[in-house]
Amino acid sequence: MYDVSQVTKAGYGSGVHHGDVIVRLVDAVAGTDEDELVAARDAFVETLGPAALVDAAAIVATFNQMDRIADATGIPLDAPLELATQRLREEIGADRYASAANTPPTGAIKRAVSRSIERVMSPFQWRVLRAAARWRR
Repeated sequence: MYDVSQVTKAGYGSGVHHGDVIVRLVDAVAGTDEDELVAARDAFVETLGPAALVDAAAIVATFNQMDRIADATGIPLDAPLELATQRLREEIGADRYASAANTPPTGAIKRAVSRSIERVMSPFQWRVLRAAARWRR
């Protein structure tokens, strides 16, 4: 089990293999320190290899692009995604970001529905992720 709340905290104790190296690279890409970017990139390549760096760069770039488009156009989360990500957004503190203003606060009824869905779906979520990982290989 992974602790996604660690994504927005110092220390990188997420439980993801080489998570510290991955998060360091992402932080460096989002930052302004060129020397740290070079050091983080070199550490990433040394640990995970150049092919993984290409994959990571594509993921970071895609996320950055989609996030910027959503922010620029003021796209709110749609209701199913809002419900499905309620706990995740709470855990990582995503609702504190400026772009969260595009989505109205989740009311008590939606939170209750979200938690009900989560209880029903939680036994299956890791199976789905594992199946997707096997399919990718």
